[in-house]
Amino acid sequence: MTGHSLRRLRRAALLALGLQALLIMLAALLLWVTGTAMHRHAVAVLLGGAISLLPNLWFALRVLVIPAPLHAPQRISSLYKAEAIKLLLVVALFMLVFAGMRSVPAATVLAAFVLTHPLYLLLQGWLLTRMEAGQPGAGRDLAHAQTEPASNPDN
Repeated sequence: MTGHSLRRLRRAALLALGLQALLIMLAALLLWVTGTAMHRHAVAVLLGGAISLLPNLWFALRVLVIPAPLHAPQRISSLYKAEAIKLLLVVALFMLVFAGMRSVPAATVLAAFVLTHPLYLLLQGWLLTRMEAGQPGAGRDLAHAQTEPASNPDN
């Protein structure tokens, strides 16, 4: 993987996590303002979304930001270890939520997790596609976009 494609993947992953966090907070806010009866569900959406978001953030930082070993077997081993730790984080966070927050509806926590977990993958794929196409507003740096030479179709 080249340095440029790794930077693009890092940017897409972190931007997707930011968008995921924004959507989780928006959903919780919408539930919160609908009335007092929905406050527990708003908290449950935040918790379920956080259970999805935090392990994905850890994985993205571990795999994409910290320099990886140069050899392929070490890189693959590092990926497997990071994925195993990510799954353990998910289990630990569910245990913390269900043990410590008994008043929060478990079905809403699970629904928020199930809905937000694939959202990260969809957002990241969508952002990578937009970045490859070079569309504006797809997470490209303004300075980077201004310093790139204009492509000439005649060359």
